[in-house]
Amino acid sequence: MKIKLILILLILVLLSQYALADLIVTTVDSEPKIIQPGDSATLTVTVKNLDEDDVENVRVKLDLTNLPFAPTKSGLEGYIKEIGENKERSVYFDIMTLSDAKTGVYKIPIKIESNNTQTKEDVIALKIWSKPLIFFAKSPFFTTFATLIKKGMNYKVKIFSGSTTRTLAENIGKSYGQELGKVALLRFSDGEMQTSYEETVRGSDVFIIQSTMPPVDNLFELLLMIDAAKRASAHQIIAVLPYFGYARQDRKDQPRVAIGAKMVANLLSAAGATRIVTMDLHADQIQGFFDFPVDHLYASSIFLPYIQSLNLPNLTMAAPDMGGSKRANAYAKFLKSDIVICYKQRAKANVIESMTVIGDVEGKDIVLVDDLIDTGGTLTKAADMMLDRGANSVRAVCTHAVLSGKAYENIEKSRILELVVTDTIPLTQQCSKIKVLSVADLFAKVLHSVHSFESIASNFIVS
Repeated sequence: MKIKLILILLILVLLSQYALADLIVTTVDSEPKIIQPGDSATLTVTVKNLDEDDVENVRVKLDLTNLPFAPTKSGLEGYIKEIGENKERSVYFDIMTLSDAKTGVYKIPIKIESNNTQTKEDVIALKIWSKPLIFFAKSPFFTTFATLIKKGMNYKVKIFSGSTTRTLAENIGKSYGQELGKVALLRFSDGEMQTSYEETVRGSDVFIIQSTMPPVDNLFELLLMIDAAKRASAHQIIAVLPYFGYARQDRKDQPRVAIGAKMVANLLSAAGATRIVTMDLHADQIQGFFDFPVDHLYASSIFLPYIQSLNLPNLTMAAPDMGGSKRANAYAKFLKSDIVICYKQRAKANVIESMTVIGDVEGKDIVLVDDLIDTGGTLTKAADMMLDRGANSVRAVCTHAVLSGKAYENIEKSRILELVVTDTIPLTQQCSKIKVLSVADLFAKVLHSVHSFESIASNFIVS
């Protein structure tokens, strides 16, 4: 009988030791996690793997010896009295930091004990910040003060323009509330250019506005202006390219060709640009060619309100090719309209071999959307095809009016009802079917946000 009793006691001892060995302190939280001297904190110790035999045998203790903390009403010892969900239970301790506590991270030892004197240990990490810093961080004036610093109070804004987009730059400056800075462009008899700023730009945030459509002089003029600003000790040099030239060369689509867009990105970086602001890149991935911030704007915030104002009864958005399907789909989703896609095959650049349309166009008011229009061959041929298939009307919206070759003639003679473009590239001829919407206000808002370190997301409708 005595032997049985001894065996039972041994088994109970072994079980209690085994159960305690399995106990795990899984989470140790403090609220608040960062406190200041004189503040109180509630510490939560969660113990897992509890067993029915543990609930009256487990105590959790804190050791505050040589630490800048003191217990409050709850003391430094807690008991687990019942098993919780998932075999775990939390014990709470209220402590306070001493008023002379120093900034730092302190580790508070935890000890879990059972009646058989078996123990398991862990620690709580608690961070203390000095009172002046915490008071300042919690102050309602902290955010305002930090924002004022960020807004570059000591950095003046200077807006300059290249020669090719002067009218747009003037409108951006007017919308921004600032006149354009003075810059001189000298041309030698052999065509060589030299740029110089006629006012100081030292320590200023310099915005240089220039689209880089052909000829290449437009790009090189921009590069010279960036270099001149860098050598004149400008604080930041933001190149504003309403139209980013050479964007169609964004990949190697055949052997032994250059990636022109990447080369332009390298040139802008080497010249000294610290940021780029542009609109409707031919391919979004061009942003990845830069190792500094690129603010990529979308003309959708201008085109979509205009399309809505037309109140077309059977509106259908159309992509002029497969590459533009993402853009057309975004417009269609916003306008809750149908979408059709043109499929084309080119014999060579600017020459279309064949074209067909995917989707129903009969009785629809079609609006073609694209990032740019060059010769107009794709749009005019797409319009003819859709009208032949029963469309009520065909319009087009294109951000960049490159309009090279016989583009103006092609559009004037086409069956397109209206072509809507922006002023990222100035028109070289008049055309009764072309309507121009200005991007000046949009760029002015973004330039202000860039200078004051504010978000530009509110300027996007769809991307």
